[in-house]
Amino acid sequence: MSNVDSLQQVEDFIREHLSDDMIADGKSAFKAIKKAAARFCDSGCVDQTAAFAKNLFSHMHADTCPAVTPLGFCDGCDDLAAEKMGEMPCCLRDVIEGAAKGMKKIKKKYQAQIKAIEKAASTLSAESRAQNYCNSGTI
Repeated sequence: MSNVDSLQQVEDFIREHLSDDMIADGKSAFKAIKKAAARFCDSGCVDQTAAFAKNLFSHMHADTCPAVTPLGFCDGCDDLAAEKMGEMPCCLRDVIEGAAKGMKKIKKKYQAQIKAIEKAASTLSAESRAQNYCNSGTI
């Protein structure tokens, strides 16, 4: 596949690279995430998390931190953020720790398949970029 231009191509790519076990585990993970999200909302954690995030980002954006980039925190932001992490609401910490545990489990179980999918996706992406470049008329 040289260019992704339909939902069918995406579905075909997924079917080619995901086993039935992976799909079943993905569905199970989705159900667990859905339950965790409901508990998060029902427990009042949304308001606690919003207050924490507002305080965290206000504290981070002192004179030493002009911006947060897509690559992460800049300059002094790391240290400023670390100062506030102890104030993270327990309900948010539970969600983060649960997600990290789930990701580690998935990574361990499907490490070889994940690498194969990453390789296939990067090849697909490179082919797509090349095709788009060729179609742009700049050559």
